[in-house]
Amino acid sequence: GASWNTIRNIQATKSKHAHLDIIVLCPKQGKFHGLILEVKKESPFLKDGSLSKETHIREQLATMELLRKVNYKCEWVWDIQTAVSIITEYLGQPSTNNEPLF
Repeated sequence: GASWNTIRNIQATKSKHAHLDIIVLCPKQGKFHGLILEVKKESPFLKDGSLSKETHIREQLATMELLRKVNYKCEWVWDIQTAVSIITEYLGQPSTNNEPLF
């Protein structure tokens, strides 16, 4: 196994940012560098429309806000149809001739 020094070094250099789930590394001309989706089992928004105060959600939001400031599109999704809609809106309709989108 790894030595204690190696483990300590890994822990010391780990990113403090929450990692997000789906990353599409395809720029949208003149607008975004890429698309990032954070997938949840259920909406992170409360009944009053505010975002959950849960620490993990707040950490993910902080990461998303940093990415948005540098022109990444970041969205929360909690159902497959919303994810498909956002990705399709971002990339465009799939080609029927199997040619790559980019």
